[in-house]
Amino acid sequence: MWLTIFILLYILLALILVFGLLINGVRPSKTLGWLLAIFTIPVGGILLYWMLGRNRRTKKLSMMRRKVMQQEIHEIDPALFQHSDKYKKLMRLVNTNCFFPPTRNRIRPLEDGKTTSEIIYNALSEAKSCIHIEYYIFEEGEWADQLLELFRQKIKEGITVRMIYDGLGSYSLSSSFLRQLGSIGVQALPFLPFRFGRFLSSLNYRNHRKIIVVDGKVAFTGGMNISDKYLKGDDQLGMWYDYHLQLEGPAAVQLDAVFLSDWYMVSQENLLHTLPGGYETHSEGVLTQIVSSGPDDEFPTIEQSYFSIISEAEEYVYIVNPYIIPSQEILNALQVVALSGVDIRLLISKKSDSVLVRWCVRSFF
Repeated sequence: MWLTIFILLYILLALILVFGLLINGVRPSKTLGWLLAIFTIPVGGILLYWMLGRNRRTKKLSMMRRKVMQQEIHEIDPALFQHSDKYKKLMRLVNTNCFFPPTRNRIRPLEDGKTTSEIIYNALSEAKSCIHIEYYIFEEGEWADQLLELFRQKIKEGITVRMIYDGLGSYSLSSSFLRQLGSIGVQALPFLPFRFGRFLSSLNYRNHRKIIVVDGKVAFTGGMNISDKYLKGDDQLGMWYDYHLQLEGPAAVQLDAVFLSDWYMVSQENLLHTLPGGYETHSEGVLTQIVSSGPDDEFPTIEQSYFSIISEAEEYVYIVNPYIIPSQEILNALQVVALSGVDIRLLISKKSDSVLVRWCVRSFF
């Protein structure tokens, strides 16, 4: 009797999930895959879908961010098209989705971990009003200790320090380190913290951004996390390398807007109205456009941008990415341009920190 009740409840739950798949407009191939998982893997299929299959867009955040951004961000300056006609469609695509027009900024590429950490430290030391820092991985160690002492000093000077760390990526952060941050005045909040009863609903919704903004004027973003692996290396994998960027100019304000929209999500404190109302166009500097994208966005902006860039390639496409697992759309774009004679080259890491990801990447070779 109990077995019959369990089977009936399972079928009912499975039908509810299937109904959700159908009304949410999921791709047919994806829908079919989840249907097979749900009906052929007892219990496990539903758990997998609960963890990885649902689209958890935070509608409240998305609506708030779009409303505020539309008010604060200006349209693209037509003068920028005079020397960038080739990228006109791409710039409009990003601006439509993110409300971030292209601007001219001072850009400094950063490669070496030790040098990057020193440059970031020096920029933070010059803060006059506020420091915003957001990372997927924030690990304790020499670099984190240096930042802790710097934050202590800057807060004594009256500087506001806000910090967002991902609840899963920075799970190794100890409670004692977090208490130290709080005791010196750092406003540190987790993005969807790892908690019992909430793990299944947030496992596939993580914040992979790496952002530092100083006074809304100088910003850093890229692939580098806060970890001593970039300073000392790893016993098994060796030295870690990630490209990073230092930006000075209007792009720093745009990155601050990304941070503050995430800050609203974790704290319910809306500070987006404190951003400048528009951007100045400078005749000098590198043309730059900030592309932000996440599960709460209406469209997959980054994927669409990659698709546009690849599709319009005429000579070559060079990709450096250790974790490249392309969607079917990106795979089709690469295939079309490759068959059209475009030179496609992919550079990945020889060693990977994840066996599962390594084989997922190689499955596309």
